[in-house]
Amino acid sequence: MLFSIIICTSNREQEFKQCILSIANQSYRRFEVIVVDQNEKDKIRKCCSKYDFIRHLKSKDRGLSFSRNLGLKYARGDYILFPDDDCILASNFLEESHRLLSDGGCDLLSGVVLSFDTGLPLKRFSRMRLCRVNYKNYDLVKSAAMVVRKEAINIINGFDERLGVGRRWGGSEETDLLLRILHNKGNACFAPSIHVYHPSQSTIIKDVSGSRVIYRGYSYGLGRGAMYRKHYSVFSGKWAIRELCLSILKSILVVFISLSSVDKKLCLVDFSLACGKLMGFFTFKDDRDDD
Repeated sequence: MLFSIIICTSNREQEFKQCILSIANQSYRRFEVIVVDQNEKDKIRKCCSKYDFIRHLKSKDRGLSFSRNLGLKYARGDYILFPDDDCILASNFLEESHRLLSDGGCDLLSGVVLSFDTGLPLKRFSRMRLCRVNYKNYDLVKSAAMVVRKEAINIINGFDERLGVGRRWGGSEETDLLLRILHNKGNACFAPSIHVYHPSQSTIIKDVSGSRVIYRGYSYGLGRGAMYRKHYSVFSGKWAIRELCLSILKSILVVFISLSSVDKKLCLVDFSLACGKLMGFFTFKDDRDDD
């Protein structure tokens, strides 16, 4: 089994180096790395030249989904990973993925994202047992810890390039991918034995200006709302509206929790998220059939 690891990177040279180092230290050795470099300078290229398992691609398009689809065109693996450029894979990530995927019964496998700061799972991963992923617990899947069968991605034509960082609808591209795989009768699983380390949201926004925090939250929210709107007719209107309302309520709840803890930036993020989700749902127009 060959794994293709596609990393899209922009303005994170030091974090990218740590991510590559964690891949170089994997106990399972049948893998390739495809780096889609969105930086203007050549520092990433120089880092990539030190490793014989990396294929370096240059892209002027800052869209995350576009860059992942570009990487997919060059991927030779049976299964594809899409780690963020600021995450670190546990040394047994590929070995454990290989063990769980060997029976061929899973099209998408997702693991646990742990906080760099505490080493504890992010809140969405409180369910620490092996389980099937469905339309109710789909939020367990995060692209940083996701492994997808290449055939399953190709059948649905990859990521929707209208969604994700770098586009107006700036998030939920991996959730959209998962839902389309499920709609296409694919199988998805959550495995708590697969670990990826990632900065917590509070760490990411610590040194970011208030206006940038608002933009970040609103853009992600637009993507979430757009994703629900896109799937409004695929599953059912009731499902999309219910999930949208629950998602907005969660964001509002976090706003109140953040206010009580005097964490103004987290409050800004989640208030912007809630506004973005609502706006994304009512302004996104799906004028094509992605499935």
